[in-house]
Amino acid sequence: SKGKSSSLLHQSWIFVLSQECLYMAQYEVKILCGVKKSSADENTLIGTPLKKETMNRLALTRYAGILVKKLPVKKSILSETIKWPVLHGSFCVRGSSESVNRAIAQSVMLGQKLSVDMNNPDTVVLSVCTKRYRYIFILRWENDQRFDKRRSHLLPAPHPTSLNPKLARAMVNCADPTALLDPFCGSGGILIEAALMGVKCE
Repeated sequence: SKGKSSSLLHQSWIFVLSQECLYMAQYEVKILCGVKKSSADENTLIGTPLKKETMNRLALTRYAGILVKKLPVKKSILSETIKWPVLHGSFCVRGSSESVNRAIAQSVMLGQKLSVDMNNPDTVVLSVCTKRYRYIFILRWENDQRFDKRRSHLLPAPHPTSLNPKLARAMVNCADPTALLDPFCGSGGILIEAALMGVKCE
């Protein structure tokens, strides 16, 4: 797929988690993606996923990608040597101020023949910051689930105590079942999310 390189296969990945329920978000990544060893820094989790094919099921993760560089947030990017994999075609940098994005782009283009395409790039490079560190990574997955379209008041049988669809999906993922039985299903929030992921429901 776009911008892939064989040199990336065994590198660490970064998962940028949504801000709600961080502990569950971390656990969901570890269970669903087979991350055995990891380190957490605020809403980021660093590790090597052994099961990338299940990444599309993640509920509490916003982005995931291959980590290229971790550096102190106050350190100048241009003063750093960043070892980029060989990329092809076009790219863009997102996630930070214009000056930071420009510095990262300059680093990417050193020794590589690439074009910049902000609308439809072959490779997206993202930069996210915590209080201590800046993480620069190549985007490989973005959560495009529209959980808001499955909120309780939009269901055929709405109920005021129904689970948020994002939380319901995360609960299913943390259990990682092959089949699911929910005899007290209420308005069916958990069963709906499980069924959408191909889990056998009863």
